[in-house]
Amino acid sequence: MISKLRSQITAPMFMATAAGSMMVGRLLSSIDRRKHRVRTDVLPIVFMHGFAGFDTFEIGHWRLFEYFNGVRRLLQHLGFQVYMPTVRPFAPAERRVGDWIGAIEAIRRETGTEKVHLVGHSQGGIDARMLVAPADGATDTSLGA
Repeated sequence: MISKLRSQITAPMFMATAAGSMMVGRLLSSIDRRKHRVRTDVLPIVFMHGFAGFDTFEIGHWRLFEYFNGVRRLLQHLGFQVYMPTVRPFAPAERRVGDWIGAIEAIRRETGTEKVHLVGHSQGGIDARMLVAPADGATDTSLGA
């Protein structure tokens, strides 16, 4: 199942927040500045949280913290399809990858797209790498192309 999904995920895939910011910049450049509209050919963006990650941290009705602080709202405001699924926060990478596969497959079904962009932070970047790595253990894999 992992090898099937590998062909359905596009670069850029990032393992650090700084590199993720570069991807967000690249996606923002897809905005037609004259019309302030997003190109419709941009694929859904899936943010992958790190170890002990979460979507939001709330107490009662008060949202205290969002994992990718404000990025989702900004991109959604600009018209991008943004997803932040959560997986078991303290599971081994192999189990997390299985959880991500289920979440990404659900997103693909919902959006009708074959591919998605992945933005991983910390352990989420390692999980993303495991998803896109060739099964034969290739020695030269570009990240962030």
